Amino acid sequence: MDATRTVEELVAEATRDARSTQDAFRRFMEEWGSATRAYLAEGMAVQQASLTAAFDLQNAATQASRTMFDAAIQTGKSSMDQWARTTQDWQKATMGLTGATGRMIEQMVETFIPTAKR
Repeated sequence: MDATRTVEELVAEATRDARSTQDAFRRFMEEWGSATRAYLAEGMAVQQASLTAAFDLQNAATQASRTMFDAAIQTGKSSMDQWARTTQDWQKATMGLTGATGRMIEQMVETFIPTAKR
């Protein structure tokens, strides 16, 4: 009887240890997933802020160039307008791609780390 009780206690202890290990691993995966999501979100925010700053500078340069261009050569105005529109279209496309990349990465994280909490 004493040996049986000892085996039962060992099995119970091993079961508790296994559950504890599973719980710790689950918590680790949830925290890692959340941390990864936060890191990616911050990275995307920094990238978008950098692009916005660069585009603001680019737009200011475009405006300054346009002012000089209009003053010097009125006939070239339509070319400058087209260049500005093309630049802004490119900027919008780049921002759209950046957002799509962020959503794709978020979907990948959710796919490969399904226990990650939002």
